[in-house]
Amino acid sequence: MVLGAGQVEAALELARAAIVYAAAMGSIYGEGLARRACAQALSVLGDRQHEVDEQFAASVDLFSRGGASLEMARTYALWGDSNAGHGVPRLSRALELYEGVGLGTAAERVRAMIDTRTVSPTSRVVQ
Repeated sequence: MVLGAGQVEAALELARAAIVYAAAMGSIYGEGLARRACAQALSVLGDRQHEVDEQFAASVDLFSRGGASLEMARTYALWGDSNAGHGVPRLSRALELYEGVGLGTAAERVRAMIDTRTVSPTSRVVQ
């Protein structure tokens, strides 16, 4: 909610505190959520793609260890959306996971995101 309200620094601070707390509690799900929130805040700040990638990767790993396929899909979708240069492989993984759990609506949204990144402006024909 803080990130959505545009309070990026506060969101980052809260996410980092949540990472520490969740890790201390041994909550891989909670830590996965906190690392994803941290990555989202870092991505809004810009020029921190390496840190963004580290946090998203850690989040995916935690959700994978916990068998949380839906959260993995959400994380891959957000990660792919945050990195236009390398987003398609991550969006493709999100698509596979969404389809695997039967979430057709989410899969269609991700497919549309992939399409906007793979169709070059010069390949579109205006009729």
